[in-house]
Amino acid sequence: MGDIASLISAVIAAICAVGSLVGWFLARKEANKAAERASKALEASERKAKALESLVVQGRDAAERAELAVSTAQEHSESALRSAEAVEAIAAAFKPAKLTIEWNSRNLFVLRNTSGAPITVTAFSDPDAFVRLPFDVPVTILPNESIQGRALSVHGRDFPSELVLIIDGASSPVVVPTTDRPI
Repeated sequence: MGDIASLISAVIAAICAVGSLVGWFLARKEANKAAERASKALEASERKAKALESLVVQGRDAAERAELAVSTAQEHSESALRSAEAVEAIAAAFKPAKLTIEWNSRNLFVLRNTSGAPITVTAFSDPDAFVRLPFDVPVTILPNESIQGRALSVHGRDFPSELVLIIDGASSPVVVPTTDRPI
């Protein structure tokens, strides 16, 4: 009986050893799978981190390009504004005066309307600059027509070098030079 008990003990010990070996083998296999999953998860998170880092770099580059584009657009806008102002100044310099003076003699002139619309002179800006007003106001001068005026210089007061006229519908006085007066 002692041999049977020893034999049973030996068989049970062998079964336990085989069970332990199988358990150890399965645990080892499960540990390897867990390590492999962890490694794959780590690789995936590293790929995601690199992708996010790449997106951040691309975003910074895009922001820098956008900032440069805005700066360039502002420079072009300022340049266009300066060009428009220059064109307006050039156009104003070449635009003929709407009212001009043509001298007939030392004391007689005509104020001519060279525009295509009637112009109504309502007053002189500084009537005290004249010994006597050169013509009666208000007066309407039709397109390509003129009115006659007198340029009087008496008692040491010279006729002004310009007529500053208040024109109906104009926001500011109109200056008409009285240059080229005959001697």
